[in-house]
Amino acid sequence: MCARYKADDESPVAGRGGRSYTRGQAAPRPRVRAERSTRPEPPEYEEEEVYYRHHTEIPPQEEYREERDPDNAFGTPIHPSHGRLEARGSKDEVNPLNEFRRPPKKGLGFWRAVWRLLTLPFRIIWFLTRHAPKLVVLPLRVCISLAFVGGLAAIIMAIVYGIRAGRYDLTQVTRMPERTIVLDRKGNEIGTLHGENRRSISNLHEEVPRYFIDALIMQEDRSFWKHGGIDPRGMLRAVGQVFKHGRTTQGGSTLTMQLAKNTYNHRERNFTAKFTEMALARRIEATYDKETILRCYINRVFWGHSFLGLKAAAYGYFSKQPRDLTLGECAMLAGIVCNPNEFSPYRSPSSALIQRDKVLKLMHDHGFITRNEYNAALAEKIVTRKPERLGNDNYALDLVRAEVDHILGLLDTQDRRIKDEIIFSGGLRVKTTLDVDLQADVMHEIDTRLVNMFEKNPKYRHQTRAQFKALIANKTPEEADKMQPNYIQAACTIIDNATGALLAVVGGRDSTESPLNRALQCRRQVGSVFKPLVYGTYFERGGSPNTLISDGRIAPGEIRGGKRWSPRNSDGRFSGMHPASWGLLKSRNTMAVRVGNRAGLEYVVNTAQQSGFPAFTRPSGPTIYLGTWEASPLEVASAYTAFANGGVRPTPFIIESITDSAGRVVWQNTPSATRIYSRNTAVAVSSILQQITKPGGTAGSMQRLGFKFPCGGKTGTTNNYTNAWFCGFTSDLTAAVWVGFDRPRTIADKAYGGTVALPLWVGAMQCAAARGYAMKEIRTTQSAGRNSGLRLCRSSGMLAHSGCEYESTAYIETMTDLTRARSLCTVHAELAEDPSEDLAEDVEEVEDTAEDPAAPAAPATTPVTPSLRDDDYAEEV
Repeated sequence: MCARYKADDESPVAGRGGRSYTRGQAAPRPRVRAERSTRPEPPEYEEEEVYYRHHTEIPPQEEYREERDPDNAFGTPIHPSHGRLEARGSKDEVNPLNEFRRPPKKGLGFWRAVWRLLTLPFRIIWFLTRHAPKLVVLPLRVCISLAFVGGLAAIIMAIVYGIRAGRYDLTQVTRMPERTIVLDRKGNEIGTLHGENRRSISNLHEEVPRYFIDALIMQEDRSFWKHGGIDPRGMLRAVGQVFKHGRTTQGGSTLTMQLAKNTYNHRERNFTAKFTEMALARRIEATYDKETILRCYINRVFWGHSFLGLKAAAYGYFSKQPRDLTLGECAMLAGIVCNPNEFSPYRSPSSALIQRDKVLKLMHDHGFITRNEYNAALAEKIVTRKPERLGNDNYALDLVRAEVDHILGLLDTQDRRIKDEIIFSGGLRVKTTLDVDLQADVMHEIDTRLVNMFEKNPKYRHQTRAQFKALIANKTPEEADKMQPNYIQAACTIIDNATGALLAVVGGRDSTESPLNRALQCRRQVGSVFKPLVYGTYFERGGSPNTLISDGRIAPGEIRGGKRWSPRNSDGRFSGMHPASWGLLKSRNTMAVRVGNRAGLEYVVNTAQQSGFPAFTRPSGPTIYLGTWEASPLEVASAYTAFANGGVRPTPFIIESITDSAGRVVWQNTPSATRIYSRNTAVAVSSILQQITKPGGTAGSMQRLGFKFPCGGKTGTTNNYTNAWFCGFTSDLTAAVWVGFDRPRTIADKAYGGTVALPLWVGAMQCAAARGYAMKEIRTTQSAGRNSGLRLCRSSGMLAHSGCEYESTAYIETMTDLTRARSLCTVHAELAEDPSEDLAEDVEEVEDTAEDPAAPAAPATTPVTPSLRDDDYAEEV
């Protein structure tokens, strides 16, 4: 017998009869020759061979072998007693779960074991589907495997994004930041500040038509009342669009998901943002009921332009409250919400109508409206109201905005959380002192009078407002915004004498054409308007209205700090000695300079600053006596209130109170006042100013212009007639008017304050009288009920300025000598003015001075002069 057929006693598995064989090797035949001959075997051996094959040999096609699965994770040998013997070529598969019932094989790699663990679910799927028909077994296994992978991924993503969504504050869903609403003294709305253009709806059933709710549900989320925040079909549709376009291009989001996106300002359009919104939607649905979610969505969603929320959209498009919307209007608003910029009725009325008709058809098909209602809504003509920017309101809002920011800044220094909370929650109500009706009347009156005085004259050489309108009419909106008007402008400020409340702030002829607020932001040389402050300081220092003052030529060196300066009068003449009151009445330059010199330059400067004039921007000199000081109409009017209030200047204010959305008072104004002059001084100056408005004074045309109520005031004109002023007062009101160009140039030849600014002041006061403001005898004593005193700095005891206000050391001191001259605080640095704000100033123009001997004469070619009378020529330049 050949050696390769010998029984192997060391074989791990023994065969029958004590014989052994190796794995995969058939049992050897007991009787076989050592070498197989090529010759045919003798017949006598054939019977014996058949016998042995039948009793000892395993047929090759049914040969059994010991299986040791190379992919067995635990390396357990497959033993026949364990049922691990399989027939070669059998279709039965081994249950993969049994692999974990045996100890692991020693030496098996870690990563191989991990792989076996990860593939276990798929091998189980393969095992469970082993008896499926051949045609479906493979697709079935693939589908089940994909479903398993998707389910597992969904669970993991739900956990991950659930944790991420848990970090968001759900209280923000119901908190609707609104814009601050500004109200005038009568409760009329002027405009809004800060924040977002949103008006919240608090009661869904009372404030919103049922038609609108049905239309919105049909358009945006038909299964809103049924789902739990996620619409699977809509999400699958959106996911398909992402694969198609690489980004989300259509809404698969529910209203709840859109609410989450708008609340937390998710601007990204990708899978991460979408899954986060889904998780947030689930949290929102679990926290709030459906009506609350719908109300929050209606209040927060964007409806095009600057409209946030249904209330803002209804007012912006139709000038209506939501409850007054018709069926067609409801359908249109619901139809454009998916893309308000594209479907806006302002930009594309036809697209808006198409969207409306689609929504109406959905409502009819689903039984929300009848056939008659459907036909009536289709025939309804949609009339939109484009929101207009009210220029007369925006000039006043400039000051309101600055004051609100200042007040919130002061509150922030006390408690830093207050400002952040107020700004975030929004919905503030700012009650102002403005009279919006009076403001509109004054603006219209100013524009009308300027047109009649100058622009209607065919010889007028400057640009007119009508020409500017025609110029921008052919321009694109972008080009029109860059163009600034060059026509003549005017500014006016009206103040309540008793309280300091601002009633009107007109910064120009139209804020839509020029947003520059000249009543606040432009400071111009005031000219002779400054002289009453010089005379008031002189009387306060011991002078008398009857003191004789020379009107002769000023000798070189006569005026301290003037050296060889010798100003002249406007008429070029010099006269003899006159009472000081005559010098103010006739506005004589030489007398004003001598009066100021006697009062003392430092005292005049202190008086002006206490009266509300800003800090002088250049080294002070005697030219101040003639009005080279620059101030705004608001500052000039504030200074003149002391002459109509017994010498006490009330602190101007425009904000009465600020309340939050819940009605709690956030800030309340406390009126204050400062005594500038003694009662006797105030009465003396006031009497002279009243004489100026009568025939013989520089404002002697007052009665001829139609204003016959008791009043007082002073005109002012600067070199080359570039600025014309008039500031006057009645028993209750003080108003300052300025007329000129943004870039200083000659208004007209001999355009004095008495001929240019005075008519505008008369028109403004006539508007006030028509609105019911009293025009009685001028008050000679302080108004009752006021807290008069000086605003001092706690650190230095000196007069407070903007630096002291910033450091919160300013306060009102009533127990002090109000007549003693004081200087401004030197402990704190005064806040610098932003030169960029004074847009009207042209650095290339020659500086104006009220009276300068070296000043050039007016140009020969000047515009036409308005009609003048003899008593107007008393005004000096």
